[in-house]
Amino acid sequence: MAFSEEGVGHAAAKGTLLGFLLRILSFTLTQITVRFVDPKTLGRASIRLELLLNTALFLGREGFRLALTKKRVISTSLKSGKKKKTDNDDNEEEEEEVDEESLRKVNNVAWLSIPMGLIPSLICLA
Repeated sequence: MAFSEEGVGHAAAKGTLLGFLLRILSFTLTQITVRFVDPKTLGRASIRLELLLNTALFLGREGFRLALTKKRVISTSLKSGKKKKTDNDDNEEEEEEVDEESLRKVNNVAWLSIPMGLIPSLICLA
């Protein structure tokens, strides 16, 4: 699948513009918050929100990190196993089935981290 240079350039420009607009929005909202919220209240909320943010990011990233590590280990071990057993087609088919099932399980665990991060976030917002 080949991408045209024009399409790639257009996508890059669109991504850059979107990033710039998000930074402007973030800056504007931060300035509004700093100007209209009492410093004492802002300090208390900031500490709690920082803890919530770190917890949500950890829960969201850890599942994917572990899944990618596990996926790399599974694929590496199966590739080395297939090189040793090339003369038997039945073994290769079984290994491919095991490989697909293992990767599916790893993917499911990785995506499970999203709802597990949303639940504590919603509880903290209540």
